Amino acid sequence: MPSINRIADLAQLYQAAGRFDDANTLRDYISRQGGDASAVGKTAQCGDAPEITETRLAGKAIVCTRWQVAQSIAIAAYIFSLCLMLLPSWPPRDLLIQPVQPFLGAFGLWQAWNVFSPEIRKENYHLFAFVDYKDGSMSVWEFPRQEEKKGIEQLRAHRFRKWSQDRVKNNTFGLVMPDTARYVARIHNNKLNPPVAVTISMLAANIPEPRNGKQEPLPPHVNRTTLFTYKVLEGDLK
Repeated sequence: MPSINRIADLAQLYQAAGRFDDANTLRDYISRQGGDASAVGKTAQCGDAPEITETRLAGKAIVCTRWQVAQSIAIAAYIFSLCLMLLPSWPPRDLLIQPVQPFLGAFGLWQAWNVFSPEIRKENYHLFAFVDYKDGSMSVWEFPRQEEKKGIEQLRAHRFRKWSQDRVKNNTFGLVMPDTARYVARIHNNKLNPPVAVTISMLAANIPEPRNGKQEPLPPHVNRTTLFTYKVLEGDLK
């Protein structure tokens, strides 16, 4: 029998002989057939872990560790989740994405292109908060507004805009609004006159239809809507 030196020949011989328990059994088999078994230890493997899973592809044996199989499943699940998130909202899609949406949101892996379609936003708005104090007084705190910043500060304010307009206003995951109210209460805490309630509101204005060849200033935000009211607890101020 001719000498067997190429890894491809070893793979074919391995397939023809059937499945072996370990590499030593394969070396013994090749030696009995008159082949060179020195290259058996160099056969293509995905890892050296003792626990392996074998898959046959195109007549060749591909050996992968269970950890690599788990990695492949995780990557496939991630791609599948992104595909679900990019689909238009409809009952089957919304049902399938519920188990993975908290994971994608926690790690910032979510994707959303629906801001461009099918219905674009029709109003400009910004948020502010009324803070009620123990003595009956009140103060107003305005969420950072990017359009009122300049230079590098405008760039830095972009993340605050995403936070207030896309998360707080829409109360993403149902936890953002209460946490925001607690945050506002803490930054306005006064030991002699602590805050007792926080009301988050919105001022908005409809975006006018565009006119060809003319750029007009956008209308001021005058329509007020109360979004959330939170009663501050003593533990919220620590």
